[in-house]
Amino acid sequence: MVKIFLFGKKNIHNERGRKKIVDEKGFFLHIIDDWIYYRIFSKNGIFKIRTDGTQRTQLANDKTRSINVVDNWIYFSSFDTRSVHKMLIDGTQRTTLTDDLADFINVVDGWIYYIKDWLSIYKMRTDGTEKTIIYSQEPDSRGEGRYIDFLNVQNEWIYYLDYSENIDYGDSGKIFKIRPTGNDRTKITDERSKSINIIGQWIYGFDDCNDDFDDDFDFFSPLFPLCFFRIRTDGTDRQLVE
Repeated sequence: MVKIFLFGKKNIHNERGRKKIVDEKGFFLHIIDDWIYYRIFSKNGIFKIRTDGTQRTQLANDKTRSINVVDNWIYFSSFDTRSVHKMLIDGTQRTTLTDDLADFINVVDGWIYYIKDWLSIYKMRTDGTEKTIIYSQEPDSRGEGRYIDFLNVQNEWIYYLDYSENIDYGDSGKIFKIRPTGNDRTKITDERSKSINIIGQWIYGFDDCNDDFDDDFDFFSPLFPLCFFRIRTDGTDRQLVE
C-alpha cells in the first residue's frame, strides 16, 4: 500500500528520515505550514491532516481528480459535478468556477491552468473569468482516450505529457512544453514518461523498466519495475536517478 509520508530532518525516525503519517493512498499532496491537503486514491473526498498525523479532517465529499492549494484556497475538479470549484482551506465558501471536466489543475499568478477532457489545455482567472483555450488536439482513429495529461506550469512554460504519437496508445507519454500564450510548442524528448514534475531546470519522470507486465499489473505493487530519470527542461542531459 502507498502511504503518505513526511520527509525531513525534524522527523528522523530511521536512516532515511521517514515517518509514516497515515495509512492511506494519498495523491496530490500539498503541504501548507503544518497541514497536508490531499485526496485518497480509493475513496471520495478532500482531506487535510497535521504533519504529525493528528486532526484528520474531511473538507469535501466529492470524487475528485485534481487539487491545488494556493493562498488559503483549495481549487479542485469534481467528477460528481463535472466542474471546477474552489473553497477555503476550512471547507467553506465553496464556489463553482467552470463546468469543464478538468484535470491537473495548476494555479499560478492568478491563473488556473488545467486539462479539459484529456484533449485541451485551458486557462482562466481564479474567479472563473477570461477562460481561454491554449492548445487542443482532435481525437484520431483511437477515438476517445487520453491525449494530454500531467500538466505542470513552471517558469512561464506549461509542461505536459502528449500521447498523440503513441501507436499503441499506452500509459506513457512524450514530454512537451508550450507557452501560456499557446506559442512555441516544443517536444522535449521522444522518450516516454508516466508522470512528470518540474524542479528548477530539471524535469523528473519515470517509466517501466521493461514491457513484460500487462495492463492488469498492480501499479502500486513493490514488484512493479520503474526506472526514474531526470532531464533538463531544454531536453539535454538525461540521467537515470537511483
